[in-house]
Parts: sequence; C-alpha cells; structure tokens
Amino acid sequence: MKRNGRSKCLNCGRNGKHEVLVMKDGFMRSKKTVLSLYLNHASNNTVNLINCSGNDNIPSSCLWKIKTNSGIYIAYDIKDNNGNVISTRYLSNSGTTLSLVTSRGDFGSESFDKTTWRVANMDYFNGRELNSGFTISDMEIQIGNSNTPTINQSPTNALWANPSDFTYSIIPNGKITMFSGNFNAIRRGVVEVTATHKVTNLMTTFEIFVTNAPLSNTEITRLYNEFDALLGDGYATMGGINFNTVSEVIDKIVENDQTITNYCNEYRIPKEFVQSVLFRELWYVNVLDAAADALVQEYYAWMLGNGLHPLIERTDSSTGLGQIFASTAIKALNNAGDRGFIPLTDHYNNSVWQDVWYIWQNLHDDNSYNIKCCSLVILDCQYEYASILPYDEFFDCTEIQIKTVLSRYNGTNEQAVEYGNACYDYFLIFEAING
Repeated sequence: MKRNGRSKCLNCGRNGKHEVLVMKDGFMRSKKTVLSLYLNHASNNTVNLINCSGNDNIPSSCLWKIKTNSGIYIAYDIKDNNGNVISTRYLSNSGTTLSLVTSRGDFGSESFDKTTWRVANMDYFNGRELNSGFTISDMEIQIGNSNTPTINQSPTNALWANPSDFTYSIIPNGKITMFSGNFNAIRRGVVEVTATHKVTNLMTTFEIFVTNAPLSNTEITRLYNEFDALLGDGYATMGGINFNTVSEVIDKIVENDQTITNYCNEYRIPKEFVQSVLFRELWYVNVLDAAADALVQEYYAWMLGNGLHPLIERTDSSTGLGQIFASTAIKALNNAGDRGFIPLTDHYNNSVWQDVWYIWQNLHDDNSYNIKCCSLVILDCQYEYASILPYDEFFDCTEIQIKTVLSRYNGTNEQAVEYGNACYDYFLIFEAING
C-alpha cells in the first residue's frame, strides 16, 4: 500500500524468515516482480501471480481480506452463485512457498504462525526508497561465464534494490542473455544495458564488455587440426630459409596466448586480429629478417661507441614476434597515448635515434612488449580507417573491414592487399575458436 510515499509490507513466519508481499487496496502484490503482478486465488489450495495491466482488469480472485486476530491474517472467501460465503481459505507460508489452508489452527501452534502476518514498522521504510542517485557499475564478463551487476544504492541502505528488482534492455542483442538479474556472456563485444527499477521506474545505463578468453586445451587441439587441414605442416617457402613450420608457429602463439588475451582485453580488440598477423609473420620470418636485425644491432653498437662504422647503416627493421618496425611501433604508441589507451607523458620521436633504439630493443628482446605493440598497431590501423570501421564496431566487423585492417598492418600497396587476404583465412579459424 502506498501511503505518503511509503510502501507497506507484510511478513510471515518466525525468526525473521519471511515471505514478503506488498499490500495495496486489498490486493497483494509481489515485491520481487513488476508491480502489475497480483496474488491470485488459483484453486482451493494454491495461489499464483497473474499479470494485470490496470486496476479495472484485476479479477475478484485477487481480492483478499486482511484482518486482525492475534496478529494479521489474510483470507479468501469462497462463495456460492448467490454470493454467500461457503468456506474461507487462509494464506499460509512455508519457507518461500505460499499455499491456502482451511484452518489457522490453535493459537501458538505452528500452523497458526504460518498464517500469521506482521506489518513492518513504518520507520523501517523511512528514507530507504531508492532514489535517482543510484548507479550500476560497468561489468566485464569472460565469454562463457556469467555474473550479476553491482548496484550502487542511493541511499546505501535502499530497500528492494537487488539485481532482480530491475528490468533490463540490452543493445545490441546477441552478446548477453539475462535471467533474474544474472547476465550470461555468449558472444564477445560491448553492450549497453538500460536498467529500470521495478518499483520506482528510475533508470540508469551501464556497460558490459564480454571479454576474450584464453584458449582451452580442446581449443588448442582444434587449432592445430584446422591449420593442418588448411596449410599442412610445412614452411611458408622452404626449410633453411624460413624458421618455423605451421605447428611451430602455433606453438609460439599458444605459448603467448595469455599475454595476447590480456592486451586484447585491455584495448578491447578481438584477439583473432593479433593472432592472425602473428601467425603470418612467424610463418614467413626468415634468414633475411635475421640479417636485417643484425645490421640494426651493428649500427647502434657503433652509435654507442662500440665497434667500427658499419658498411651498411640500417637504423630500423621489422623485428620480434610481430615483425614490427620501431617507427611503426612509435606511431602506434603515440596515437594510443593520445587516445587514452596507454599512459604516455611524452611522445617518442622517430627522429631521435635513442628513442628508435629503445623501442627496437624492446620489440626484439621482449615478447610481451612486442605483443603489446602488435595490439596497438592493430588499434592504430583501425584508427586510420575509423571512417569505415568505428572503434565501437571492432567486435562486429564485416569481411571488408577485417581485410582492411589486416592489410594495413603490412602496408598500403598491392602486396599488402594479398597479405590481408591470406591473413583473413587464418582470421576465420581463430575467430571460430575464440567464440
């Protein structure tokens, strides 16, 4: 019952273990559901909740007597065709189950207690109705898992402000399923959720990010099998030139899977972008790449005062797992800092050899750093083509958008287009396994 902005609730049972109902004008509503659900006399022994859209549509089977006799009791009169009462049923509570009984029993008996309802003191409600200051925290749920939202109540002791006390609308569909305030992650990406409080109709929005998950043992086995079916287990060109067979490439990707997953979740990138270019680079890396790296090391050794002036001055090369140039990494790092993806006090400068050497060494020596920069280069490719691939659509890309990003990782010429087309075949395998 609403009186002066307050709700009245009825509790039944002993020791604070109560079933809670909201009372309004002789009708009983469940506080756990929308306020259009009313307690209905379903049969001589059972009750249920029925949905009534307005007061004019509420049937007489939802009209209860609320009386006092050694405590409050709730009764339903069964009448004959002439409107005469022929028997009475009493609302009884056992745990969380409601039923109807023909007798309350003797005072003080268990059956009497089960049919005795108590009105909470109105002071219990004072100042505890949820107000517009409440929020719901953003969530991250790993694909395949579930979680409930955190309600930041206002006031902090607000009544009826549990996750199940809200209805939810989710945009876009297909990434999250929800039941009674529990969210299940079924597809990666970001969704916006609007929560509406069932009692007050107050609303707020929050975000759920369904994250990339590490590869399971079953998925790893599938990865080897599907790449073997696509490419066999040979070298990209020939042994002695290339360093890694297909299975050796997958070994390295699996070995670094947690790092790939972590960075892709941090920057909210589908991990198959990073996996695909890493596969391509690791499969094609060869002795010429190693020779280029050696020339870079020789040059900077001379710049640091060690050794003779090199015959060939090579200041940069594609290096490490993702075969990334220092200049490319510097561009990606600077843009990521500007966009707020990483903390960066000062930009790196491609014209300052100390900056180039510092970045190059990290790319060459530190697999984790290389994967971080690989992720940021993918992010930078998206940024360059933001007009056709907005960041918010990263987990819902079309084939053209995917190939555009994969190609740009390699360059902008026809060779880069071929690179992107080849990587797309790898992308599809990784995407299907990642979920």
